[in-house]
Amino acid sequence: MRRPRPLPENLTTSEGFSTAQAVDNGVSRKRMRASDLVASHHGIRVSARDLSPYDLDESFARAGLGEGQALADVSGARWWGLPLPRALEDEMVTHVAVAQPAHPPTGKRIRGYRLDTRRFETSEHRGVLTLSPATLLAQLAGRLDLTRTVMFADALRTSFEHYPRRSPRVAMHSLEELRTVAKRWKGRPGAANLRAALELSREGSESPKETVLRLLILGAGFPEPTMQHRLSVPGYGKARIDLAYVRHKIAIEYEGEGHFLDAAAARRDLERTEALQRAGWRVIRVTDTDLRWSRNLFESIRLALAERGALQ
Repeated sequence: MRRPRPLPENLTTSEGFSTAQAVDNGVSRKRMRASDLVASHHGIRVSARDLSPYDLDESFARAGLGEGQALADVSGARWWGLPLPRALEDEMVTHVAVAQPAHPPTGKRIRGYRLDTRRFETSEHRGVLTLSPATLLAQLAGRLDLTRTVMFADALRTSFEHYPRRSPRVAMHSLEELRTVAKRWKGRPGAANLRAALELSREGSESPKETVLRLLILGAGFPEPTMQHRLSVPGYGKARIDLAYVRHKIAIEYEGEGHFLDAAAARRDLERTEALQRAGWRVIRVTDTDLRWSRNLFESIRLALAERGALQ
């Protein structure tokens, strides 16, 4: 089979280009129908492959996003690497918002929103305009349950550099900023869910699973533990505990999959656990299985608190 003619170098096939841009560069309509290209959206071409939701967002962001348009909802969250449930993460739709009275774009894989100018707050990230992360939270609160909304809020407030996928790796908003946006969204779908989530949100979560763990502990009626407790452990040095009942020296540590796949990391965790135990700490290690079936986790916490005299 004859190979398609090379495209001009300024047409980025990985990120996408518009057919109008291609015509301006002398590319024929026939060439744009060749087997090495595929349409991600009407009037946009990318290199032929199985397109992901992120491919749809990126191609439209790079080649289709017009003046005054911003990635919104799920697409905005995906662009920033913020936590979403799998069903929304895999949604093959690009979400775009505009401020009134402008009209949002339309298309088979486009969902448009027209927002009041007070709610149309934007940020630029990696050269693309999106709704601000706080506004994305407010918009998505109508589609997320309470736990997922708290996870999203925690992701915006944390400053942990290695928080999974999130970019940039700094705190994006303060609690006050999130509350200010929540006030602007009063009366909109999800507004009550957002207000409830902000009451439960905390600064300093290291991962979405740590947020889930904290909410499970609170939901079971236990006292709220301290997040990211830092201390110096004799014979070990500086350490940080995910969740701690400091007064009673109970440490609750979430162990992600990486702890078991990386032998060096597993060895460091074991050394730290042993050092904490020598220093009088009761260490409860939590896996993803415990988050799904939490009865044994709750019993371990109850026994530890009882042993340390924290329960009457």
